[in-house]
Amino acid sequence: MRWFSVSLCFLLAANAFAEDRGFLVGGGFEVDEEGGLRGGLVAGLELGESTWLSGAASTGSSELGNGDTTDLLYTDIDLDHYFDPIGVRIGAAYWGDPDLLDSVDWRVSAYVRNERIFFGVNYEHRDFDFTIPPADFFAGREFEFTGEGLGATLRLPLGEKASISFDGMKYDYSVNFEPNDAVVAARLLTATRLSLINELIDGRLGVGLGIDVGEHRWELDYATWESALGSIQTDSFTLRFIMPATDRLDLEFSLGFDETEFGDSVYYASVYGYFFGVL
Repeated sequence: MRWFSVSLCFLLAANAFAEDRGFLVGGGFEVDEEGGLRGGLVAGLELGESTWLSGAASTGSSELGNGDTTDLLYTDIDLDHYFDPIGVRIGAAYWGDPDLLDSVDWRVSAYVRNERIFFGVNYEHRDFDFTIPPADFFAGREFEFTGEGLGATLRLPLGEKASISFDGMKYDYSVNFEPNDAVVAARLLTATRLSLINELIDGRLGVGLGIDVGEHRWELDYATWESALGSIQTDSFTLRFIMPATDRLDLEFSLGFDETEFGDSVYYASVYGYFFGVL
């Protein structure tokens, strides 16, 4: 469920650019043990001293519960301006498979930050198209609906070399899901952690711990969320290691697993690289 935010990467790297106009490009892939695969690209450009434009795109595939395969697409663009100490970020994204479930998202965040502390309030509006195919005695259903999300993010220092972060999001939907929707959709979509159904959640809570060891960084993230279809709870754990490969290139490796309340686990791994430069 976690997708990296290139705008956040760019904000954290901005100090390295000094007075030059900086840019970031990166990419990598993620796999899970159920055959899910996703490859992604990120890019960011410093438009001015306190303004950043960033974007991300990924594509992948996963096996559905009925044995079919779905192709997933994600695109994202964000514009961030920091007024010191307050900043504003606006963005838009597309996520999903138009033949099953997809969404067009609009979001805005306001935050306060300095070199060590970050606190932001986040709002998100999502327009969904959902197609549940026929199965057994279920005739199928196709409908459009919206989702409204409100949440917050907090990052605090723990001494000179460590930090802790908290984030949460709560969603409300314009439609009441029917029992048949939950049963059929869960069977259809929950085969891997890249499942489309992971985008339909009631709420999400997360906590992360980061520790700097020399020029390397270790991060341990925990997140829990509940599906809006069937109220299935999932717990996710991720261990991430970030290291400099050169003066301008950072590498990120991660391992983790998602576990549902029924005891089903899916293990996953990812590798990403980020190149920082100046124009």
